[in-house]
Order: sequence, then structure tokens, then C-alpha cells
Amino acid sequence: MPSFTHGIALDGSLDLENKAAGFADAKSIPVRNILADFTINDNGVVTVQESEIGLLEEGSFNVAGTVDTVKNALALKINVNNLVSDDLVRTNVAGQWNGFIGVKGETSSPAVDWNLESSNAQLSGLLSFATDRQLGQRTLKLDRVRVAPQNGGELTAQGSLELFKDRLLKLDVSSKAFNPSRPRLKNCPPAASTVPSISRANWRKKKIRRQNAVCAEYIK
Repeated sequence: MPSFTHGIALDGSLDLENKAAGFADAKSIPVRNILADFTINDNGVVTVQESEIGLLEEGSFNVAGTVDTVKNALALKINVNNLVSDDLVRTNVAGQWNGFIGVKGETSSPAVDWNLESSNAQLSGLLSFATDRQLGQRTLKLDRVRVAPQNGGELTAQGSLELFKDRLLKLDVSSKAFNPSRPRLKNCPPAASTVPSISRANWRKKKIRRQNAVCAEYIK
């Protein structure tokens, strides 16, 4: 229940339940419940101290940070816990994700950075908005976007998307030994090309002696 305390305009808590929760691709909201403690000071700054957003299965988000309603500014950190595709959509996508998403800046054009990891891959990156207030034009900028499968290699990208007129997309993508469909076999090390301190030939000789023929086949 909200209560008034010295130096704080309002503090309280939320306990919400969504009995109609469902998959996002079925035009429903994939949130079962929201629990949160918050304060609002006399300058219009909302501080979320502890919160949990429960999704359809075992996944959840924990949100903490501030929202300045006067300056229209955000500074939030969202922890992602045990997120699977069934928490959000009907489409089955392998992997359970953990990590964080950061949101900072003006509410109309925040910068968003993320670092997420599963047993299959690691995702990280930064996106932000550039606004030309005189022309009323906005551009989405992608910086340091990186996809790194656990079996080795990586894909990186940077660029921009103009959110006006013809929506011009500029994207620079590069890859290094990137093959997400290639399985990583148990007890097998990364491909030799990803181990800079050992040449491929020497790596083969040393590792094949210690590992079975399956691992030797894996690095071909």
C-alpha cells in the first residue's frame, strides 16, 4: 500500500496478476505477474527498487533503476533469468538465456545495451537513436552487435537504419569462423584456428593423441 514518508512523495508496491497471459505471437501479453517496490520523490523521479516480472514458464525479468518523469529520462537495468522461447512465443527456439539489458537516456530515444548468454551462444551489443530535432528525423544506430556461438567463431555487425523517408539501411557485417549450425561435441575443444597460441598442425598432433577420432573428425 502507498504511504507518505519524510523526504519521499510516495512509496508503495505493486502485486499484479494477468489471468489472460498468453503468447505474444497470439496477440496476448506473455506476463503472468508483476511484483515491484517503488518510490516517487517530490522531483518526479520514480525509483524501482526491487521487481520481478514473471513470464509464461520459468523465465523472468528483474528490473531496477529510475525513471525521471520531469526530464523524461530512463536509467534501468533488466536482469534476464532462465528465459526460453516458450516464455514469450509459440515458436520453439532452442536455448535458455541469462544476462542483462540496460536502458538509459531519453524516454523517446534511449540507448539499449545487452549481454545475454545460453548454452548455444552469447549475444551482446548496443543500439541507440540519433535525432535531428530540426528536421524531425531519427536514425537507429547499431554498435558492437556480436553473436558468438559456443562452438567457436563470431559474427559482428554495426550500422544504421534511417527511420524516415526510404528507411535507408547501412550495415557492415563481418564473420570469423562463424557456423552456428555446427555442433559442439562433448569434451572437444574449439577448432584449431580459434586457438592463437598453437598452430593448426601442432594442435592436431597433440590433441588427436589425447582425444578420440570423433574430435579429430570435428575439426576438419
